[in-house]
Amino acid sequence: MDIDPQLVKHVVDVGASAWASKEVIAKIIGPTADYLGGEIKNFTQKCNVNLSEVFERAKRKLGPRIDDPAQVNPRVLKGVLSEGAFAEDEIAAEYFGGVLAASRSQDGADDRGVAFLGLIRDLSIYQLRFHYLFYSWVRHLFVNSGLQLGLPKDRAAIRLFIPMPVFTESVNFSERAASVSRADHCILGLARHGLIDASYVYGAREHVVSAWSRAPSAGMVLSPSPFGGELFLWAHGWGDRSINELLVSTLELSDTSPVEVPRGVCAISDERQIDMIHADATKLAEDIKAFRARVESAIANGLVPPGLPNDLKAEAQYVIEEIRVHINELAEPVLTEYLDDYLYPPENRTFKQRLESLANLASMALSLTSEEEGEAGDDSAE
Repeated sequence: MDIDPQLVKHVVDVGASAWASKEVIAKIIGPTADYLGGEIKNFTQKCNVNLSEVFERAKRKLGPRIDDPAQVNPRVLKGVLSEGAFAEDEIAAEYFGGVLAASRSQDGADDRGVAFLGLIRDLSIYQLRFHYLFYSWVRHLFVNSGLQLGLPKDRAAIRLFIPMPVFTESVNFSERAASVSRADHCILGLARHGLIDASYVYGAREHVVSAWSRAPSAGMVLSPSPFGGELFLWAHGWGDRSINELLVSTLELSDTSPVEVPRGVCAISDERQIDMIHADATKLAEDIKAFRARVESAIANGLVPPGLPNDLKAEAQYVIEEIRVHINELAEPVLTEYLDDYLYPPENRTFKQRLESLANLASMALSLTSEEEGEAGDDSAE
């Protein structure tokens, strides 16, 4: 596909020419490049670097798809050029580049990106940054969970707790703003646009515990929304994927700067589920206690100690699996080791030591399923 060399010159200057060959621009934009003609000249003097970054990110997101025959709708391209030219923040460039990449179609008629460009324009950089971080954390913590963002029942189970200091540091506000006003701005703004679920709770711990009784400090409890998930997919160049694919690992997201989940940010399990597991753990502890009493009585009377009943073994394995799935998968190896230490002990292990392993299993299971008291931390929004 031929493209006017003068258009390339207007898109980027010599400093950005390493990537902005006319072939790359033609592949991303398609015939729409001829449609705009010289209008891009208005932005070249001051904003060519920003546009270069937007196009570079679009290129990365497309990957091999850049060679597919396609073009961008003129309205979408005009919006990217108008708004992306002033996108100095890397997250803003990420979103504009994603919408540009997601807007390619064979006939160029797909103009859905116009709506997303308007939304990106209306969000502050802080709201945009928090949206990107929140959905990145949601994906990290719930990927392959089997939950679907498009189902209300599943969506209610997708909840994050974010400590207030983590929010403040991650969003990177100026020091002049108070934590409460920062949270007001981001959470209320995203909720107003339908980018998070309206069930949010944030502020001091005394408020947050109404949504999560185990909240350790001031912070926020948030759930995603279908529209928020859709915007996140478009920011990654996927305009043809279902929101239900967001939590599937086979969906490849090309992150320029991969986001790690900060310490303190955690997925909130269904507390009713935890209560049921705690009831099972309590019964297990009682059954283990009764079994220990029988073993100790047999030893004291010089009798052969009874073996661990199959139903008690199955009960322990069930509780361990429930804890792995719903509470803490890292606890499973430790709990299993306690059980195996009784079932398959080394030769030098005494019955007393083996029984202690069972007691440790019961104690740890109860601890993991009980409400953590701990230190509440500072109840202020800071």
